[in-house]
Formats: sequence, structure tokens, C-alpha cells
Amino acid sequence: MNLMRFFAPLIVVSLGWCAGTPLVPGSRIQGLSGAFIGLADDANAIYYNPAGIFYHEAMSTDVSFWRTDDGGLGGASAMFVNPSNPSGAMMGIGWTGIGLTGSTSAERAGAFVLPTVFSPTKGFPLGLGIKVTYARNQMGDLKWRVTGDGGTLVPILLSLRVGVVIRNILKTEQLPFPSTLGIGAAWTPISTLHALIDLEGSSFQQIKDGNSTIALGMEFMPIQYLALRGGMRKSSDNTLISGGVELKQYSQGSGLGIAYWFPSEEPRHGWFSIGFTYQVR
Repeated sequence: MNLMRFFAPLIVVSLGWCAGTPLVPGSRIQGLSGAFIGLADDANAIYYNPAGIFYHEAMSTDVSFWRTDDGGLGGASAMFVNPSNPSGAMMGIGWTGIGLTGSTSAERAGAFVLPTVFSPTKGFPLGLGIKVTYARNQMGDLKWRVTGDGGTLVPILLSLRVGVVIRNILKTEQLPFPSTLGIGAAWTPISTLHALIDLEGSSFQQIKDGNSTIALGMEFMPIQYLALRGGMRKSSDNTLISGGVELKQYSQGSGLGIAYWFPSEEPRHGWFSIGFTYQVR
């Protein structure tokens, strides 16, 4: 038996811009400019929308690292999820952090997440992530907070899913972890194409008024072992553009990819990210 069929590594490389090292964990999601709420189909669902775990059929892990412009280790994330039965009972744990080395260590912050998911009615999963965050204050001390995320991810049509998530339900007063509302949609007209859109803001009114952060992403698999992805992320203070390619070990995922994420005005500034994922099918 070929164990690589069941234990297949995914190595994703991406570049982007660091302005205070944005906390967008997962190299694949960085290549999608952070659009993932409506898809949430790998271990990074732990951070982006825990309700997505309900649809997972395989154990999935993701470990990613990225560096800042000054060459320090800007951030890292590690996610693991293991769905145990069709009802959605599962186990999982995730961690992500920024400012690990270099000058960004003064901005050190991170979060541990323990997710769970259940479905009170058929086709309406509710996900919850218990989160413990930490961040360095102006005195240089790490302060810890307890908060949580909650979300749902509902199929609207055979090709369309819509997700809603509230992150950091209990206010942490920590800059990397504001209380936000996210609404995302994933359109899959064919099995080899994902078109994604996320809207994130401090409230529904902010999203309704068009003052939210918008992320657009697309993932396309033109041939069996190749995936192309890219996107754009626009907020009030900058616009980021991403693009990438992934050479996959088999059609379900796992392979080697590279991407570039840069501000539209300064494409030479970026961060480098590399990630490893193992899946058991």
C-alpha cells in the first residue's frame, strides 16, 4: 500500500506585504487574499469559520510560516482537525501568532483555538471556537484574554455556499483580535473552480454601508495536478493583490505551490510564507 496516498504533504509558498504583519494564517489562504469564510474546506477553517469542519471528510493539518520585510520570522500557524463521524462530532486545535522574531517581536501576539461543531437541524451546522489570545502591551508584558468565534456555513444551491462568522465575540481590546462580523460566499460552478468573496467589518451596518474590508479569491484546477489561485483584498488603508500556483500530488490536494501577495502601489515589498499540510483520506 502506498502510504503517500493517505499521508500527502502540501507545501505552499506565498509572498505578500507586511505592514504590521497582518494576521492571515495559512499559506493557501494568503494566496486567496484571505477569502475563505464561505469555503472553509481544510484545517484553516478552525480560524476562519469553524462551521466548515462539519463538511470535512478527512483529517487535515496545516503548518505555515511567514517572514517580514526585515527578515524576521513574522508569523506562524498550526491547525489540526479530525472529523470523527457524519454527524459532525470532531476534534481539533489551532494556533496562530505574529511577531515571532526580528523587530516585529515587539508586536508579539497570538491565539489558541479549540473548535467544535454541531447541527441542530439538517444542513445548518453551527461552529464554535473557544479562543485564548495573547498580545504584548505597551509595557512589554504579554496579556492574555479569553474569547470565542461562532459561525455557520449553509449550502444555498448545489454550487453555492454562504457563511457567516463572528470573531472574538468577547472583546479582547487587543489590536490583532478585534470583534468582527464576516460574511462570505463560495461559488463552485464546476468541481475544479472556486470563486470566493468575503466582507468583514465591525458590524453589519458597516458592511451594509460599504465600509468593510472586501476579499476576492479564485482557485482553479485546469488539469488534475495543477491549481492556480489569486485574489485581491481591499480595506480603507491599502489594497493587496495575490497570485499563485500549486503543483498537487493528487487531485484532492497536497503538493507544492508558490504565490505572490503585494500592495498595488509597492509590489517590491512583501512577506514570504511556506506551509506544510498532511491529509489522511
